Amino acid sequence: MSERTCLRCGAPYEEGATVCFSCGASIGELETPTQPVRAPKGHVSGPTDATPDSATSATHSDALTTSGAPDTPPTEPAPASSPHTRRVTVGTSLPVAVTPTVARKPHQRRWPVIGVALVVVIALLAGGGYILRAALAGPPVPKTLVYRDPNGRFNLTVPALWSVTRQSGGALLTDSSGANSVTISYAPAQAGQTPASVADMLASQQGLQPAAPARIGGDAWQQRSGQVTGQDGVTRMIVVFVDVRDSEVYTIQLSSPIASYSTINNLVYQPLLASFTFG
Repeated sequence: MSERTCLRCGAPYEEGATVCFSCGASIGELETPTQPVRAPKGHVSGPTDATPDSATSATHSDALTTSGAPDTPPTEPAPASSPHTRRVTVGTSLPVAVTPTVARKPHQRRWPVIGVALVVVIALLAGGGYILRAALAGPPVPKTLVYRDPNGRFNLTVPALWSVTRQSGGALLTDSSGANSVTISYAPAQAGQTPASVADMLASQQGLQPAAPARIGGDAWQQRSGQVTGQDGVTRMIVVFVDVRDSEVYTIQLSSPIASYSTINNLVYQPLLASFTFG
């Protein structure tokens, strides 16, 4: 029977043994052929007994110098230094150039800039439209117009939307619908005529009632008023003012439907009477 020896310690063992009784190594593991493992550079293995790895050890020993240290690998040129590069030494390896990562700034949000640009564009368009409209439009229409009697007897302010019809002894003012009107007339006074007598005559003709005198153009005018139903079936408020000045009888008559009289009186009639002046 041939003698078998342990590959690790060299002690003999009997056939069929699974463990070396000298070193405790597994006989099966030692009998299994293994491939040599190449040792990493820079690492020196300690002395070992003759094993199947002896070829590897011999190969590795060739890389050792007489002092037992590994040969220094060829030096590679270091990268060019820069303000952002620092040199780091790792173990016994060559210095490694490490370039710090510069964090990029996040993209700034562009919505505020876009919003400002849109506002500017809208403002320019609005300004251009206003200028164009002003250039094409005619002169502004005044809210009121000053009417001067051709004979120089009176002046007053008329709403711009009202029409004025000149008459031989005065003028007729009407709104766009013709429902509201102001009649101004003057005529030579007859002997014995007074503002009260003329006002009573007109009141009798139209069924009006006496009312408090009103001050117009610096004079006290007699006033008569009342509701009158016309031939068209519409009931209107009729107000008559009478004055005698420079031997002429002046008459102002207001006429409006009952439903609109209060509004027209405040917006048109009272400002019109307040603007009335003689000559």
